[in-house]
Amino acid sequence: MKINSLDKKTDLYSITNRKVNELDKTISDKMMKWLFFNFTGLHITDYYGKEINYKGIKFDGSPRLVFWKYFDPFLENGIINILDETYQFCISRNLDSKVYLQEVSNLLRIIISKTYQSMSETDHKLRGNGSPGTVSRRRVNSYITTMYKVIDDHIKAVNLKGGDKTMTSNSKRFESLKSPEIWKQIKEEYDFTKKTFGNRISFVNDSNVRLVIFRDTEHAYILEKYGFNKPATVLAGGVIEELLRQYLIYKGIKPSKDDFNGYIKTCKEKGLIRDGYSGLSDTYRYFRNFVHISKEKTKKHAISKGKAKGAVAAIFTIIDAF
Repeated sequence: MKINSLDKKTDLYSITNRKVNELDKTISDKMMKWLFFNFTGLHITDYYGKEINYKGIKFDGSPRLVFWKYFDPFLENGIINILDETYQFCISRNLDSKVYLQEVSNLLRIIISKTYQSMSETDHKLRGNGSPGTVSRRRVNSYITTMYKVIDDHIKAVNLKGGDKTMTSNSKRFESLKSPEIWKQIKEEYDFTKKTFGNRISFVNDSNVRLVIFRDTEHAYILEKYGFNKPATVLAGGVIEELLRQYLIYKGIKPSKDDFNGYIKTCKEKGLIRDGYSGLSDTYRYFRNFVHISKEKTKKHAISKGKAKGAVAAIFTIIDAF
């Protein structure tokens, strides 16, 4: 279920709302597996990759203790990742982070409340085992308050980093690189002028979409140069996804599913991507999926500079595939 919209939305709302909904889906899918504990048992992995297996026992004692500790790491790390991504995005776009962090904070609070209420309901059903009226429902106010504090503390920590100073410094560097200078560097590195790039994406008829593709390509390139690996990869993946979507529109072909995976699958099935390039699109689907909250479990899973550079390079390689 999608998160309810707020009355007032910033320009980043669609991005932050999508990320929060991804976190919500990750947790909801795992909650559903726990819900069938009494019927099918449980086979699931925790946040750290450890397998949890139960079969033929009641939801009580150890299983119940595991349940009440199971979701916290997914929720806490998901919250921190979303706040960090929002903050880094603001830096890259010269935006005042306070407004946008407050918006994503409000969305995250909805998820927190929903998660613990759902845990309480699931616990109640499993302990009641068909007769929930025979057991009391666990109160979750303290859990919710604790996780709210995670949001507040992390936002304070970001501000203590000297975020405004960092933002100003990076903004000046970004602002000093105007579009012609960026494309001069792109020409030297990838042998694409802005005009050549535009000609190669002539199948994109919507003028606004073309402008966004140009803008996000430039930003992805600069972000990678300044070491913002994750934002660079997110933007590069977004550009590649939109290029595939627009090419299918141009060809009048309906994708098997209206998402990145669906675009890749349809392009491969219809032979729209030349031989030798289909593997490339698979690779960058992996990069795009890797920035999803549930995938970045530890520092070793973080996006490296090499992967970010490869993702940006893929933008210029993929348009040769059409």
